Amino acid sequence: MMFTSYNPDVAAELYSGKIALAGTQDAEVVFSHNATANSTDRVEVTVRQPGSAEETIGVVDYQNISASGWQRTAFSIPAKYASAPYVIIGFRATAPIYHAIRLDDVCVRGVLANDLSVAMAAPQHVEKGLPVEVTLAVENHGTKDASHYAVRLAVADEVLYSETFDTPLASLATHTIPARVVLPVSMEGSELTLTATVSYEADEDCANNTALQQMTVGESPVPAPNQVSGSQQRRCHDLLGCACCRQHPDQGDLR
Repeated sequence: MMFTSYNPDVAAELYSGKIALAGTQDAEVVFSHNATANSTDRVEVTVRQPGSAEETIGVVDYQNISASGWQRTAFSIPAKYASAPYVIIGFRATAPIYHAIRLDDVCVRGVLANDLSVAMAAPQHVEKGLPVEVTLAVENHGTKDASHYAVRLAVADEVLYSETFDTPLASLATHTIPARVVLPVSMEGSELTLTATVSYEADEDCANNTALQQMTVGESPVPAPNQVSGSQQRRCHDLLGCACCRQHPDQGDLR
């Protein structure tokens, strides 16, 4: 959602549908926002249940935010709402004239101490033997910093990229990883599934540890290697001056 203010006295409001917390403990609403740093831009987050008034559970005040770009914020939903038949989450944005406030990627979930997820951006068409640029994003949804997690890209059992990261990833932070991979020329099939995984020993929710990307595969412009004959192998040995060939010339002739 994007709200552009044309009257500082008018607020923009956005409400969710009905959300059943179903007894979830320590629920929270998590969202991304982008507005003007060091300004009076403001986003108020509310919650209500049937038959009750809205309750403010948090405020994003850009007077206290000096960083530009997208920010990620989480506000706890009071435990009393866990037994409600449903709740509705509201966002109320106010800003000076011509200021814009953006909201994105809103979710309501239970709070976990350790929870990493992975997302992937990759082209839908690739060619064998040529580099493919892939962007991976590991996000820490947990309340604790995460370190020593492994990220991998694979097609079936063929691992194309693998790396382990020890630098702590803060709560609600995202680690963006550019990866360049090359599909082997010998790989068969005109379609494939690229699989990204993040592995973290302490992870309490592994349902979001995998991302998939379907790709169509074109033939490689790189020529396949010619078959090498026995006589060619012998000449290679001779040119390299192989000690074995010098000492045993008869054994170097593979014809």
